[in-house]
Amino acid sequence: MGRIQRNATRLAINVAKILGIIAALITIRFMLQAIHKDVLGEDPSC
Repeated sequence: MGRIQRNATRLAINVAKILGIIAALITIRFMLQAIHKDVLGEDPSC
């Protein structure tokens, strides 16, 4: 029983890490888009 709980905890930690990485990548993508629009002088309302 203890081993199953340990594996479930490891799985939950790994899922949380993956979700954190995905969230960071999405944030970086939006930042890069904002910088790109700023450099090109495009209308930010698009």
